[in-house]
Amino acid sequence: SGAQILAEDTSDNYFVITSATSTAATVNVSADYSVNIGSYTPGTIGALVGAYSVNASKIASVSSHTFRFTAVGGANIIPNSFVIKNSSGVVVAGPVEMGTGGLIKFNDVINYPAGTSTYRIYASIPTSAPNGLFSLKTAPSTDWVGVTTDSGTSVVFSPYLVLMSTATVAQGGLTVSLDTSTPLARQVATGTA
Repeated sequence: SGAQILAEDTSDNYFVITSATSTAATVNVSADYSVNIGSYTPGTIGALVGAYSVNASKIASVSSHTFRFTAVGGANIIPNSFVIKNSSGVVVAGPVEMGTGGLIKFNDVINYPAGTSTYRIYASIPTSAPNGLFSLKTAPSTDWVGVTTDSGTSVVFSPYLVLMSTATVAQGGLTVSLDTSTPLARQVATGTA
């Protein structure tokens, strides 16, 4: 409840004024493990590399998001052209490139509606990428900045760290088979039967 103030009018009548207070907005960010983040060959464009959901108590706008890239075993995988799409497949942030230290910073404003909403992160895998595994993570309380709400209240994020599913980069296998339906061409040397 709000603070109460005792006031007096010109007729010496006392009445109570209750000031309105606004509670902080809560924004719960979680990895969306229901999405299949699979295996990609080098050269894949628009690979799904991360997914998260946001449950907000009020409409919240975030002007900058940072995600952190981690390659398992130090594999030199450097995806590019990162974008964030909403559940309708519309790009809401990006494209951006990975920066120093594996930081992926989006400076586009994303408006998260009240309730639960889901988002997907896509990137392209370079043709030179080696085999390996990688994943994305973010700490919303520190990595998401410029946060405002429609009611002007503060925002409380939880949890501290969001770890997304692991993506795999694997070279595509080449399968060679003999087509026995067509006879092989026969080379005959001159002077032989």
